[in-house]
Amino acid sequence: MSPRSDLVYKYVGEGGARAILANRTLRFTRPSEMNDPFDVYIADLFELSVLDLFNKHRLDAVEMLVSNPQKFSEIMGQDLAKVVILSDLIKSSPRQKRAEFEALLVSESIEVMYPDMGELRQTMEKQRDRVVAQFQNAGVFCATRNNANLLMWAHYADQHRGVVLGFKPDLERDSYLRLLEPVTYTDSRPSFYGSIESMAAGIAPDEATLRAFNRRLVYTKSTHWSYEAEERIYVPWEVAEGKSASHLSFYPEELAELYLGCRASEAFKSEIVAAAKAVNERIAVYQAKPAKDSYALEFLPFA
Repeated sequence: MSPRSDLVYKYVGEGGARAILANRTLRFTRPSEMNDPFDVYIADLFELSVLDLFNKHRLDAVEMLVSNPQKFSEIMGQDLAKVVILSDLIKSSPRQKRAEFEALLVSESIEVMYPDMGELRQTMEKQRDRVVAQFQNAGVFCATRNNANLLMWAHYADQHRGVVLGFKPDLERDSYLRLLEPVTYTDSRPSFYGSIESMAAGIAPDEATLRAFNRRLVYTKSTHWSYEAEERIYVPWEVAEGKSASHLSFYPEELAELYLGCRASEAFKSEIVAAAKAVNERIAVYQAKPAKDSYALEFLPFA
């Protein structure tokens, strides 16, 4: 059975399944409590953004020094008159000397070349505080459109002893499940500043810019996790202080399907099917079975 695009799936173990069905809620977890330590990890983000960005884009910085000394002066906190003199010196040098001079500039540490970065650092710290504040009480709900992923059955459904719950968002009643958005997978962590120019433009970002950056943090993960094809809902102010998560109710009819793990015990299957039908008596229930000719699962109607 192939995944249906109008349903979203939640892999859970026995305890998680009992809690969802008994409380009729879904869990929105504080990012710091999630299993990936890089999830919305911002402890080092801005420090790396300032120092590493300059070192990463030193050639860009030299080019800016030559082509736009005023912008270079503003970003680096250097005296404009001195920057102009240095810029003119580079531009007036013979090509070979200019190349040697640029290579010398690039070889130096940015901190050695431009120690006067106090104002920029203060701005950076204020930005970081604003971003941290926006995640102070954030909650994230995670799901997928794939109900048959072997790794996820193993990792999140207690080695196939748990279940997968299928939810069909009730769009007519404005279900929050309609807010699910796919995660982007990449080998590079999100950076607040993408270039020297964007740093200049981002010295005093507005709230919209910060929200956009927060979204990149929430909806970006390492390619190591791409097999999950994850979708998420991010709620900025959902988790109360001192709590690891909060729980939001779903409409009973949204619980559309139940998939029983191939290793689920008979006692648990009887219990969880009864609990699911108590939520939605018309729920479709399936039993997972290992396929005979491939590394895959088959789902058969549960009698």
